[in-house]
Amino acid sequence: MQVYCVTCGRGISFRKATVHMERCFTKVESGITFASAFKTRCEGESIFCDYFLRKNKTYCKRLRVLCPEHRRERKVGRDEVCGCPLTENFSVESGEFCRLRKLQCPHHPSWEKTRRALIDLQKVQLWLKLEETNEKEHILKGQVAQRKGIHGLLLHDTVTHP
Repeated sequence: MQVYCVTCGRGISFRKATVHMERCFTKVESGITFASAFKTRCEGESIFCDYFLRKNKTYCKRLRVLCPEHRRERKVGRDEVCGCPLTENFSVESGEFCRLRKLQCPHHPSWEKTRRALIDLQKVQLWLKLEETNEKEHILKGQVAQRKGIHGLLLHDTVTHP
């Protein structure tokens, strides 16, 4: 049975489809640049690649786990077990894990990378929500400071000079 790659359009065997599509997508992805003039400043290890691109004098802003240009996947050992958490009904984890060797498991290619990327993406979304909330708070505090009324009169301190 043959399947066509969604990226390059080639016909590939069903068994090798996921691995081929992943590599093909990585090739296309490496041609796209996500960059910023500033390095990420955060406590601990950054979730962004932050590799300095001398040509543009910018920092790579892909998720570290997914950056195909600056991070290489480590070689999988012959005896490494897949270890992907098995799920029931595509949502609830059953508590069991895939026990096949990584090299022989056709069902979970690069599942660790995908799981880590999803976690990092959730962190980025939470940071954006936090930043948005901080901006709203700043605007509201400015509006309260500009209001005239009983609140300003109660907090205003007057001094009578002799």
